[in-house]
Amino acid sequence: MTLTHAIKLCLGLVIATSVVVAQTSNKSAATSPKANTPVQPASKGSKSKADELRQNQLRVLQEHVLARILESLKKMEEAGLRMSARNQVLTYLASEKAQFEEKQTLTSQIALDALTDLREHSEDVTPFMLSYLSNNLGSWIQKHRPNLTEEFEKAVRAQEKVTSQRIQSLFGLENGDVLAAKRIRQELDEQTTLNGLQFWLEELIKRKSGEFEPLASDIVTRAGQGQISFETLFWISDIYLRPQTSEALRKRFLTAVVFRTQPANFAVEPAPQMAYDLLTNVLPFVKQSAPELYDQALNQHVAMRACLTEKQRASEARIKRLRESANPVEDLISEADA
Repeated sequence: MTLTHAIKLCLGLVIATSVVVAQTSNKSAATSPKANTPVQPASKGSKSKADELRQNQLRVLQEHVLARILESLKKMEEAGLRMSARNQVLTYLASEKAQFEEKQTLTSQIALDALTDLREHSEDVTPFMLSYLSNNLGSWIQKHRPNLTEEFEKAVRAQEKVTSQRIQSLFGLENGDVLAAKRIRQELDEQTTLNGLQFWLEELIKRKSGEFEPLASDIVTRAGQGQISFETLFWISDIYLRPQTSEALRKRFLTAVVFRTQPANFAVEPAPQMAYDLLTNVLPFVKQSAPELYDQALNQHVAMRACLTEKQRASEARIKRLRESANPVEDLISEADA
């Protein structure tokens, strides 16, 4: 099925709706605009029956158009087009509140079909389009079918697994490090969190690849621009803090972290736990490698800690205690028995 055909089918519902508006806007006229003789108005009973019949006919038309669209979607070969069309149908049905309530089962099934495509055919869709379609579907589910949130999260995890396998397979090819680094950049263009990034960087280090330094530098640049999540920065921070990492690259990473954790960046929403944990993790290294930023970093750390909840502080104290314990396993057992 071509893109033109898909678009025509998806516009079918819009056309059907236009028919409803056109045919119900003028139910009957009291007089004829070109005749001098007034037209006798129809009785209330006959008018009511006529309106009811018209509404029933239009409802049948809409059901027919919708059924044809859904059947045509199953025949689409392009997974991206199928997902896009299903998203459009879901958006349309949600806008028609009366129909939406009547079609609970149908809309849930359409959403599940879209999740199946997301889970099983994500490798057939370009990263940019996949991210766009996935976000749209996730927003719709969160708003209209929150009971499907768990299924959506499973589909996203499956998609991430596919991405991970795709990058892993590149390392097995000739010049695999070059291909993998290029693919990682493409993935980072579409998302701020890339699960497994630390493992790919480790693999490049292990291979003594010349791609490591440019990619690690590129990641720092993206981090400073807010394009890398705090969660990802936390998990890859160890790589930048190792003695083997160049002093220049380490200092750039530390500078990016201090910049990202400024209070101005959390004016709308409080700093996430990962931001605090990240700053806590790098603070000693800031003092060593970027002493001119240490006072600023320390003040930001104090400010962020003041905003922590009691539960977060208790968790922080527990982690610190276990880290400093001579026998953390025994302490965990004692804690569980308490």
